Amino acid sequence: MIRNILKSLYMGSVFRDLLKLCLNERSWVPFHYLVTIQALSRPAHAYCMWYAADLALRLGIKEISAIEFGVAGGNTLRILERYAKRIKKTTGISIHLIGFDTGEGLPTPEGEADLPYWFASGQYPMDESKLREVLHGSDVVIGNVNQTMESYLFSKHIPPIGAMFFDVDLFSSTRDCLTIFKQPAEQFLPRVFTYIDDAVGSHLELYGEFNGALMALDEFNKLNTRIKIHMNRNLLPQYFNRWRYNVYYAHLFDHPLYTRYIGGKEKENEQRFLRLDL
Repeated sequence: MIRNILKSLYMGSVFRDLLKLCLNERSWVPFHYLVTIQALSRPAHAYCMWYAADLALRLGIKEISAIEFGVAGGNTLRILERYAKRIKKTTGISIHLIGFDTGEGLPTPEGEADLPYWFASGQYPMDESKLREVLHGSDVVIGNVNQTMESYLFSKHIPPIGAMFFDVDLFSSTRDCLTIFKQPAEQFLPRVFTYIDDAVGSHLELYGEFNGALMALDEFNKLNTRIKIHMNRNLLPQYFNRWRYNVYYAHLFDHPLYTRYIGGKEKENEQRFLRLDL
C-alpha cells in the first residue's frame, strides 16, 4: 500500500521533482527504486543496464556487456561504472563496460545525412590518458569504429551484449556502429536495451528519419529481416520522462534464447488479478 501511495504522489510533478532531488544517486536507496523514480544523473542509461541485467538473470546468464559508442570526455562511462557496481551488488550480474571512440572527436561528415549544419569534424575530443587514469576496468577502444570494432570483438570474446548506448551523432558513424549486429546472435542477449542520444533535439538540430542516427536505424531495419530495432512503447505514456523517446529495443529473432519464457512472478500476479473470484 505504501508503495502505491508513493507511486501516486510521484505522478505529481512537484513531489516527483523534490523526491528526485532528495534521493538523487543516494547509496542507501535501492538501485531499482532510483531507476524507477529516475533519481540518477543518467536515468536512461541506468534503465537500460538495470533491465538488461534483469533479463540476463531470468535467462540464467551471469555476466553481460554494455557498450557506449561515442565516449567523448568519458563522464558517462565513469557513471556507468558506478551503476554496474551497484547492479552487481543487487542482482549478482556482472557488467563488462566497453567504450568506442575515435579519440579525436567527430570524423568529417560524409554528406548532408550527417547534419553538417550542426556537427563538425573534431567536436567532442577525448583526453585519453586522463580518462584511463580514472576508469576502473572499462575497456576503451580508440579509433574509427569501422576499423576497430570487428577486431576487438573477435579477439576479446566478451560476455553477451545486453545494453548499447549510441552517441556518435552522425548518420555514417551510427550506420557503422550498427554493423555490430553482424556478430553471431549468441554474442547478445535475445533483446538488447538500446539508447539513441540523437533522437530528440532542438529547433536547430531537427533530427528525423531522413538524417542522422534515426536515418541509420531506419535503413538498418529495412535491410535486416531477423533483427529489428524499435522505439519502446512502455515508456512513451510517461509524460514526465524526458528521455522516453531515446530508448529503443533490438530484437534478435534468431537468438536461441529468444523464445525462452521469462514471465515469472509478474505473469503470476497478472493472472491472479484477472482471476474470477466467486
